[in-house]
Amino acid sequence: MVQATERPTSYSSPAIQARRSRILEETRKVIAEQGIDALSMNDIGKRAGVAKRTLYNAFQTRERMIASAIQDYFDEHMRQMHFASPPATLRYNVERLARTMPRDRTIRNYILAIMAVYFSQDTEGDIWSAIHDMSRQPNLDWLNALHASASCSRDRCREAGRRYRPHRICDDQRLGAGPYPG
Repeated sequence: MVQATERPTSYSSPAIQARRSRILEETRKVIAEQGIDALSMNDIGKRAGVAKRTLYNAFQTRERMIASAIQDYFDEHMRQMHFASPPATLRYNVERLARTMPRDRTIRNYILAIMAVYFSQDTEGDIWSAIHDMSRQPNLDWLNALHASASCSRDRCREAGRRYRPHRICDDQRLGAGPYPG
């Protein structure tokens, strides 16, 4: 009896990586030019020079392909940036925003399409999560570090004779009790 084997989730051949990059680049271009609603697997396949089946083999769904394109673009942008401030600090978050905002102005249509999708009630979970996690993770890293530090300590306030006032975000149930989920 032959057992079914799972397909690998990633491939490392240069040709496959180049094809994947081409697909994600064309996906980003369509998002910037026409928005996510207008994006079709047929169009992306033609623009990237691959069969529609290749797109589904690589990404399983249209939404995962879009989420991968958004995440890949963000990751590449972040890899190219060098920060003076250490990660998981408020200064890092401010510096990240200050450096990202000028780039965002140069890709206005892409950002508008992403924001429209993010705030839409009809957005697929994979796409929404990709957008949400990009902006949330650096803040969660900082909040976890803040929570772990003495500056967020009930005992430290008590020792100083001050009334403890937890950071509003520390009590935010949507983020869960600290340490914050990643």
